[in-house]
Order: sequence, then structure tokens, then C-alpha cells
Amino acid sequence: MTTNTVTAKTVESFKSGLGGARFAQLFAILEENGLRPLGKSNTGTLLFQAIDNDGTAHDVLAFRREPVSVLSFPKSYWLSRKELRSSLCGAFEPNEQPTAIPGVGSNSNESAGQVAINKNTLERVKELCVEVCNRVISTHG
Repeated sequence: MTTNTVTAKTVESFKSGLGGARFAQLFAILEENGLRPLGKSNTGTLLFQAIDNDGTAHDVLAFRREPVSVLSFPKSYWLSRKELRSSLCGAFEPNEQPTAIPGVGSNSNESAGQVAINKNTLERVKELCVEVCNRVISTHG
């Protein structure tokens, strides 16, 4: 993990408290597959980035705890990959894909969609993370 203080504090805040073990499992999958966490000091968002061979960072996934725990698909990466994102979310019911709420957490304009992280979705979210890593690493690794 990076030594960035903001990132380290953000990762720890997600791993502690209610639902912390779920986040820890998801973060381990992403980091084991080469994605790098990046905490934002002005939001409660934790990004996971893929780094190209030329050093370019791509915001691939984001996590938020408020108002509910979600895995989010940053528009900067997923807007041009709408079909892939839809396919990845196919295992989730509509009620497990909450819409972003403007003014809460990250701006809804920054998300191309999200899935809830809870005890009922955790295994499917873990599978989604593995699949995202398989697709992203083959593209950017």
C-alpha cells in the first residue's frame, strides 16, 4: 500500500467499524491484482487506480460508505465502457444498484453506476472485483 497519509487513513477508516471486514476483503482482492488505492482528503471516497506502463493512472473503482456502502464505477473510466459495466452488474438486482445522490459523498456526475456492499451482495461484489481486475489488467498492465 502507498505511504500517502491521506490514503492510509482513508483505507483504515473503511476497514474499521461496521462493514470493515467486507471492505478489507475487497481491497485485498484489488491490491493483489495490482490496483492502487488513493484516498481523497475532501471526500469519503477511496479510489482504486490502474497504472499504465507509461505511469498514467485510471480511476477504475471507488468506494463510499455514505449514505450506504457502495462500490462505484467512476465515469472517467466507465463512460466509454458502458456495455462492460452493464455486463459486470448483471448479477445484481435493480434494488442492489442504488443511484448516486447529488451532494452526498461524491458528485453523482462522477459515477457511471454503483452496487451496494452488504452481507447479501458481498460474494457477488468480490466476483465483480476479480472480473474487473482481469479485464483492467489485461488492458492497462
